[in-house]
Amino acid sequence: ADPEAPVSERLEAIERAVMSAMGCRAERDSAREDLEHLRKAEAERKQAEHYLREESRMQQEALEEERHRCRTFEMALEQAKAEIDVVQTQLRLKTTAVSGSASIGRGRYC
Repeated sequence: ADPEAPVSERLEAIERAVMSAMGCRAERDSAREDLEHLRKAEAERKQAEHYLREESRMQQEALEEERHRCRTFEMALEQAKAEIDVVQTQLRLKTTAVSGSASIGRGRYC
C-alpha cells in the first residue's frame, strides 16, 4: 500500500492483499486435500495389486496341484488298462487251451 495514497485506497489495497492471501491459503489447503486423496488412492491401488498377485499365485498353485492329480490319475488309468489287457490275454489263452483240450478229448471218444 502506498503511504501517500488516501487511507481508503490503502485499506482497499490491504483488503485485496488479505483476500489474495486467503485465496492462496484456500488453494493450498485444497491442494493438500487433493494430495492426501491421491496418496490414499495410491495406497489402495497398491493394496489391490498385492491382493490380486496373491490371489493369482494361489490360483496358480491350485491349478498345478490339479494338474498333478490329473497326471497321477492318468498314469493309474494307463496302468489299469495295461493290467486289464494282461488279464484279457490270459483269459483268451486259457479259453483257447480249454477249448483245445476239449476238442482233443472229444476226438478220442468219438
